[in-house]
Amino acid sequence: MGFSSLANMSYRIPDGGRKSPRNGSISGVIIHYNAGVNSYGEATNPNNVDEDYRAWTSGAVGYPNGALADNRSITFEVSNEPGWQTSNPMGKISNAAYNTLVKAIGDVFKRYNLGPVTRTTSPTAVGVRVHNDFVDTSCPGPWILGRMGSIIADAENARQGSTAPAVPG
Repeated sequence: MGFSSLANMSYRIPDGGRKSPRNGSISGVIIHYNAGVNSYGEATNPNNVDEDYRAWTSGAVGYPNGALADNRSITFEVSNEPGWQTSNPMGKISNAAYNTLVKAIGDVFKRYNLGPVTRTTSPTAVGVRVHNDFVDTSCPGPWILGRMGSIIADAENARQGSTAPAVPG
């Protein structure tokens, strides 16, 4: 089983009955944004999804590159703390969510020996991807998309051991 040491194992995402092994090696992450808080309660569900299994978040009928990316990526569904879902309709994420995201991305790149954190839109190349690279959607939203440079830089700092990402405005 594959779990990051950053994971709080008392809060796990359920597999929803769709537990499929990956058909490729991990080459990065995909960022998603959930405008709600606590991903509709899934983060507190007692079931889990192991990193050895693919996500079912970007690939669907008509989106084969999304399915390919799901097999090669660890997915991060960014959710906010209470109050943020209504006060930030354009997808601004809290400082806590931002810091967790960049630390988690750095952790994946370090644990899987992927080298420096980079951005890619390829479903198989090493890098950080976002949902709308593969699916006609506004996810992960303009706030995250507008700060991808900062996310990449802060995740790279986290990969190298820095513990103090700067949260962009």
